[in-house]
Amino acid sequence: MTSYDISDFQVDCYAFNEIAGKHNLTSLKDIQRQYELILEETLEIKERGIDKNNAKEVLDGCLDVMVTAFGLMQKLEILGIDMSTAMLDTATNNLAKFPSDIQEALETSMYHSSQGVIVKSEYNTEYEVFVIKNRQDKVMKPASFESNDLSNCIPADLLLNGFE
Repeated sequence: MTSYDISDFQVDCYAFNEIAGKHNLTSLKDIQRQYELILEETLEIKERGIDKNNAKEVLDGCLDVMVTAFGLMQKLEILGIDMSTAMLDTATNNLAKFPSDIQEALETSMYHSSQGVIVKSEYNTEYEVFVIKNRQDKVMKPASFESNDLSNCIPADLLLNGFE
């Protein structure tokens, strides 16, 4: 069996958009439409898959979300946005949500408790980090967490002029 991964899938999604002539439609209206497609596909996961206990529809919806998200990503790249740096910065920032230091994990738990949020802290032995989650199983940010600033990935003229 041939190996096929997310990078291959991205290449094929980009080809789909190029063949359809949609990849270089980058006006604000086009970005809005792409967002609407992502939202539509996301809602289908719930309505056709989750609500009906249908794994096939959940899988289909997940892949359709990825196709439409890659379509948005392709448009942003055409606008000159450095998606490689943005993805790396975001991945690094997300992984920073898991403190490796017990003191930081304790401070984070105390911080969220002081905000009225009940949290649970567990140690992940494989990655040697603490995982702090709320009752809804959402990963909570460490008290010292700083969100990444992706403005360095966006061309200055795009920031000033918006989508044209």
